[in-house]
Amino acid sequence: MFKFLSKLFVTIFCLLVVMTLVAFASSNYVEFSFSTGVGGNGYVDGSLNGKFYSFNKDNTITISLTDSSDCAEGKYSVSLYIEDSWFGKGTYCGTNTFDSEPFALHGGTYSAPKTHSKYYLFVTGQGIRKKYSAYGSLSQ
Repeated sequence: MFKFLSKLFVTIFCLLVVMTLVAFASSNYVEFSFSTGVGGNGYVDGSLNGKFYSFNKDNTITISLTDSSDCAEGKYSVSLYIEDSWFGKGTYCGTNTFDSEPFALHGGTYSAPKTHSKYYLFVTGQGIRKKYSAYGSLSQ
C-alpha cells in the first residue's frame, strides 16, 4: 500500500510540474507605466518600445494584470495588435478597459485571428496628471 501511495504521489507531482512548465512557457510577462499630462491623455505603444509577444497557435489570448501600488484611480484601456502592416497599427485583436486603483486585479481576452510572432500592446489612459502602472501576463 505504501509503494502504491508513493508512486501515486510521485506521478501527481510530476504531472503538476509539467503542467506548470507548459503554462509558464506559453505565458508572456507584461509591464507598463505611463503618465498623463495636463492635456489629460497618455499612452504607451509597445511597437514603438520594441516590446513584442509571440504565440504559437490560433486561439484566444488572455491578459491578467495587477495595478501597481502607485497606480492612479481612473480608467485605462489595453488594446492588442499584430504588427503586420507598414502603415497604421496593424491587425486589431481587441481592447479591454479596466477601472484602476492600487493592487486591483484585472483580466480579459483578445481574439487571435492567426498565428503571428509580433503581437504588441497599446495602452491608453485619461485624466489630468495621472499615473497608470500595472504588471501581469499575456497567455494562450
